[in-house]
Amino acid sequence: MRKVSDKQIGIEAKSGYKPWTVDTGVSLLPFSELGDREFELLCYLLVQEEIEAGKHSNITSISLMQGVSERGRDCSLYNQGTVCGLIQCKKYQGRISRPQTLREIIKFLLFSLLDSDLLPVPESFEYMLYVSNDFAETTNSLIHSYATEIEKDISSGSIAKYTKDVVEEYESFKRFIGKEPVTEITNLLRKIKLSAVNATALTSRVHKKESLLSLFFNVKTVIDLESADEIVRNALDDYGLKCY
Repeated sequence: MRKVSDKQIGIEAKSGYKPWTVDTGVSLLPFSELGDREFELLCYLLVQEEIEAGKHSNITSISLMQGVSERGRDCSLYNQGTVCGLIQCKKYQGRISRPQTLREIIKFLLFSLLDSDLLPVPESFEYMLYVSNDFAETTNSLIHSYATEIEKDISSGSIAKYTKDVVEEYESFKRFIGKEPVTEITNLLRKIKLSAVNATALTSRVHKKESLLSLFFNVKTVIDLESADEIVRNALDDYGLKCY
């Protein structure tokens, strides 16, 4: 597994394009204007700071992957040295659909069948999806009622279809062609947990981290004109000047 060093993370975070945003306190941050790698770095650094602040009770550390061919995850999560989850970052202008979500999860699960170290204890593993925009209505249903909703996809044959699609799409899974491991994927889907974060939740969390906000965005502050006028007048008064 190829992790990224803290030094390299710092270099990458400072070198990307910084979208403009106005600090009104209510508008969403323009995550979709970030590059793919910048979005991954933002999510990684945010969660890392939150772990250090004790905001994630079952996660003690996080590692960022190299960014290419990392077997269906952008960050690995650990609890006392044992893999306990992942973060997959998806940067889309539109809302991510239920089939897209399930294919992403299935892709990782197929990789875990090739390497059991990716998913050592499925029952305590959480798949976290961070998106730059939002989720379709049917995706939200899957996220918020996962145990019930995943059974619908299993019984309808959707999981079997998506498994076949993913196997055929990626060269890494050629050994599964014609003998797709649908039963194994189904069993894993029933064991893992799924959670997700959209742009609204992400904006709220990033706004609490001023250093991250300024690292990834060019922030312009909105100033109340009446308050600004009073500040200017008081400053001029200090120098014995009058403003008419």
